[in-house]
Amino acid sequence: MVSRVKRKASLLALLSGSLLLAGHFSGAARWSIVIGIVSSFVTVTPLLRFLFLAIIWISSLGGAAVILGGLLVLEERILLAKLLILLGTGFGIVSFVIVLVLAIYRGDLPVASGPFVVMAGIGLSIAARFLMRR
Repeated sequence: MVSRVKRKASLLALLSGSLLLAGHFSGAARWSIVIGIVSSFVTVTPLLRFLFLAIIWISSLGGAAVILGGLLVLEERILLAKLLILLGTGFGIVSFVIVLVLAIYRGDLPVASGPFVVMAGIGLSIAARFLMRR
């Protein structure tokens, strides 16, 4: 039986994924940057190239990957759920805080617009992953 905390995490992930879909957001761009950086330091083998393509493919699903992760929580597939949510958003807590602080510093914090919906979705996805630890 799924615990109350896991059900809350699932609900947050489902809501997060819906917001990300509404904001037309995916984590693919962020992961492409990370892969580009990694590629400059290591030799890219065919296996590594396949892994990179799989990451980009999953992250391009964006909110759909987050929603799938939320459903997997209900099936007690926590590790896979957390992975899909991370790939779908492209954000962890540290990168989210950095982006948020920079936006506040520049004075372009999105309020009541598409970017706000996306930021809310990312924030909820981080909260969902945090609840999955318990």
